[in-house]
Amino acid sequence: MNIGEIHKKGDFIIVNGPAGFLAKCYGGCDYLTNLTVPDFTGYYSDKISLIDTNNIYLISHVGFPHYGYVFKSEDVGNSWVALYDTTDFLFTDFMMFDTLNGFVLSTFYKSVMTNNDGAVWATGVHPLIITSASLKINDSTAIIGANRQVNNKLIMFRSNHSSVYIPTQPIAG
Repeated sequence: MNIGEIHKKGDFIIVNGPAGFLAKCYGGCDYLTNLTVPDFTGYYSDKISLIDTNNIYLISHVGFPHYGYVFKSEDVGNSWVALYDTTDFLFTDFMMFDTLNGFVLSTFYKSVMTNNDGAVWATGVHPLIITSASLKINDSTAIIGANRQVNNKLIMFRSNHSSVYIPTQPIAG
């Protein structure tokens, strides 16, 4: 089992593994409860966005030609609904700010955004060729970065779908 990420809200913890592992626990996390994984055969769970203990979002993909899904659970991860289904769109980052606003970033400056809980996804652009790290700052802003081998940049990405560069010092090396 590979652990891809761990998220916590209050005493609720969710653990995601890319090879079909998804589990939750509470408090001291003495016991993990396996959850239903919404993945299809051959798909990998990439990233979770945990809004609260009931609303959990998950992106999943399979390799070339990059089929991908955004799933949502409203019952602590026991059942899932597909919100977005795409072909030839490599997910590199994903975040939901709340139960209405979120985005999926792809390579080569492509993005899709929603402001209605995934009922409609609008196409857009962002200034990074690929992303490597992100952090939700608050309910409307995230910092997203790319590594120096690609373009060594940071951007502020907002739920109103705007983005701006964050000035950075050159990184040696």
